[in-house]
Amino acid sequence: MAGVGAGAGLFMAGSTLLSMKGYSDAARASKISGQQARVAKQFEAEQLREQAGQVIAVSQRAAMEERRKGRLMASRALAVAAASGAGASDPTVVNLIAGAESEAALRAAYALYEGEDRARQLRIGAAAKNYEGLAAEEAGNQQASAYKSMRTATLIKGGIGLYGKYGGGGPSGDSKLISEAVPGQFSMSNPAYG
Repeated sequence: MAGVGAGAGLFMAGSTLLSMKGYSDAARASKISGQQARVAKQFEAEQLREQAGQVIAVSQRAAMEERRKGRLMASRALAVAAASGAGASDPTVVNLIAGAESEAALRAAYALYEGEDRARQLRIGAAAKNYEGLAAEEAGNQQASAYKSMRTATLIKGGIGLYGKYGGGGPSGDSKLISEAVPGQFSMSNPAYG
């Protein structure tokens, strides 16, 4: 019967060690998963910031194009006025040129505003991705801490179980009864002890 008890003890110890290993592996995996999620979100945030810069560049180009169109329209109005015999200082010609240039300036300003607004939205999205990444990493760290706590609890529980079963100063009870259960086992005349 002593072999059965020792086998159960080894099984308990092995089970405890395997559980601890499993919790350690899960903690490590949770931590790594959180870090990978943070890196992925940082990458997405960087992509959004790059898009914001591109949107600004496109809107600046669109504003330049609107100003160019305004200058061409003003130049055409002046050319048509000159061909008709009117002077450049004629009030109608001056009003047409001023109207064309102010319309072009308005369209250019609108293009810039539109680009800035879209870029702002992209930068806000980038900040949100950074926050999501930090939150994912923190969640991974918290999960890893939980697994480490479970590992510690398993160690304590396993140690208490083994101590309760095998610790505490050996078997209790009547030693005469024990020696009768296994004759000669605890005798000093037993060749194993002599």
